Amino acid sequence: MSLKPLPSGYAGRVFSGVLGKVIGVYLGRPFEQWSHERIERELGEVWWFQHEKLGVPLIVADDDITGTFTFIRALEEHGFSYDITPEQIGQTWLNNLVEGKSVLWWGGRGRSAEHTAYLNLKEGIPAPESGSIARNGPIMPQQIGGQIFIDGWGMLCPGQPAEAADLARRAASVSHDGEGIYGGMAVAAMVASAFGRKSIDELLDVAVSVIPADCLVAEVHRDVRAWAAEDQDWRVTLRRIQAKWGYDQWPGGCHMLPNHAIIVLALVYGEADFNRSLMIACTAGYDTDCNAGNVGAILGIHQPWGIHDTPMRAEVADRLLLPTADPAGLVSDVPTMTLRVANAARQLRGRPAEYAPKIGAVYGPAFGAAEGPDFSVWGWTPSQAYESRNWSTSLPRALVFDGDSLPMGRTASWSVDLWTPTAGGSYAAAGSPRLSPGQVIRAGINNELQDASGLLWLDFIRPDGTIGRLNYELTQVEEKSSLEWLPDLPADSAPLALGLEILPKPSRMSHGHVAIHFLDWSGEPTLDLPAGPAIEMRQQWVDATDQEAEWWGDAIACVQNRGRGMLLHGQQAWRDIRLSAEASCDHGRAFGLAIRVMGLRRYVAIEFDGSEARIVRRRDDEVATLGAWPFAWPAGSRKHIWIEAQGDIIRAGADGELWEAMALEAPQGCIALWAEEGAAQFRTVRVRPSDSPRQA
Repeated sequence: MSLKPLPSGYAGRVFSGVLGKVIGVYLGRPFEQWSHERIERELGEVWWFQHEKLGVPLIVADDDITGTFTFIRALEEHGFSYDITPEQIGQTWLNNLVEGKSVLWWGGRGRSAEHTAYLNLKEGIPAPESGSIARNGPIMPQQIGGQIFIDGWGMLCPGQPAEAADLARRAASVSHDGEGIYGGMAVAAMVASAFGRKSIDELLDVAVSVIPADCLVAEVHRDVRAWAAEDQDWRVTLRRIQAKWGYDQWPGGCHMLPNHAIIVLALVYGEADFNRSLMIACTAGYDTDCNAGNVGAILGIHQPWGIHDTPMRAEVADRLLLPTADPAGLVSDVPTMTLRVANAARQLRGRPAEYAPKIGAVYGPAFGAAEGPDFSVWGWTPSQAYESRNWSTSLPRALVFDGDSLPMGRTASWSVDLWTPTAGGSYAAAGSPRLSPGQVIRAGINNELQDASGLLWLDFIRPDGTIGRLNYELTQVEEKSSLEWLPDLPADSAPLALGLEILPKPSRMSHGHVAIHFLDWSGEPTLDLPAGPAIEMRQQWVDATDQEAEWWGDAIACVQNRGRGMLLHGQQAWRDIRLSAEASCDHGRAFGLAIRVMGLRRYVAIEFDGSEARIVRRRDDEVATLGAWPFAWPAGSRKHIWIEAQGDIIRAGADGELWEAMALEAPQGCIALWAEEGAAQFRTVRVRPSDSPRQA
């Protein structure tokens, strides 16, 4: 099979599909697995978010979103080949999933298909055997997971449903088999076909064309469409689905077939209307967030103007959480995921990754005019009661903050999260700030305010838990100006949010606006990572250990019972940095520091085992020793250790010793503290640019 060139407007459609997925998940998430009868009784028809009524956050970590946009990292990690294998996708599971804490429902072996498959992978059983019926029995592999994570693979193949289904088959087979794969193939085919000008009936025809005609998923399609033609009432058809395809007809906790039937129901009766289709998907019951997420992705691509028109878009404001082994990737947004998918699609076709915000910025309009309107707000939301948010047609491809007619003495403020130390949801959401002390903020800004002043502000948390704020006053310019701000952040602080505020002058009514054309930060950090008394500061680490990290006074204790456990921090864009700490180990096979960390199985590390020091590079199952030197470390003794990168040169040291090695194919990454089958303590953890003066 070969992939066709990407169509005009491709990235804009991907954006709408990602946003549709996210809206659908958040809409159905608070009452997941409720019955239709309970939903109708307690909520009625679900046309709007129910989180406030049910006392839960709107923006939460959820497996449907995280799995979808994590598993396609397999392409980034394995060379952007269309021939990617299930085994390689399984390696990406092991590299990015924090066991028991992120992405999946960790329901246990024999209960959760994904958890069971993960344990198989961890034990050396490769995909697709990891998710097969032959190994795991007929029940778990035919649960819903094979379709809820699959939309991204369909987005890679616009207008090519057979190719999308083939990629989906390989991705789903890591954890599923049989009907559990066929449902995913059908969804991916509909996602791919939604890029064309096909009717909903044609999308459904395509779905069954890529799966065996005698499989049960195909029978679901035939049943629901035939019933709908007779019934002309989605509730009547739902009762037929409940009788033949309901949960009570199929073993296991969350079977593919009842939920796939709801997807078909919502598409048939939704009449290509985004809001109505999601209402049916959510009100019908069963796995509401999964089903609404799939329907939202399909219709977001098929009918992108429906995303423009829905009021739910403003409520979500493009926000999402993505907890994985990428610490600073926790707080993310729809445009970032769009760029990941769109650039992967280009690279699959042998083209360079060119979709990016202006000048490669963190925030900024990302798509050219040929891609259609760029209406993203990049996670910015009003911070106060003032609700006016305007995207001006006179300033295309800019985020415009409206300062017209503000009452005297009243400010308007907007903000975007850089970190969320207390993220809600059933899935653990730990991570690091997107911005670090020592990094420079750059922006392209028009400030056309009259009778008002504008400023950027940056909130941060100190080790004692108190909040500080830094301000940068904007000068008035009508043409775009370049702003460069090095915030005076304490090295031991954690940035929380970045904001913009408009302040009317006394006794005046403000006029004008501030437009942000791009906003970025870059550079290496100047960062201290204290144990600290504030519990929030401890949540800067992604804890990938099996014994939970502990804080003993000024020490961070990394404890691992089997294999290697890691505490990860920082941004995967860091390049030339030095990581240092005071370290000790009472008992353990090995311990040390890691830099250029791109997951749990891709990094460069300095290792100590009591008698030797080694610099190693790991890439999945391949571990290369780049250098080894005799070095005695008596149990319980404390030493100053460090490792740094400058280009391809890796240097490390301990108590005055200096070692050096080359580490090709390890250009960037975050940091980690680690221990292997034992416990190590780390104090005075510092991250600096590698050309900074070295501290003893």
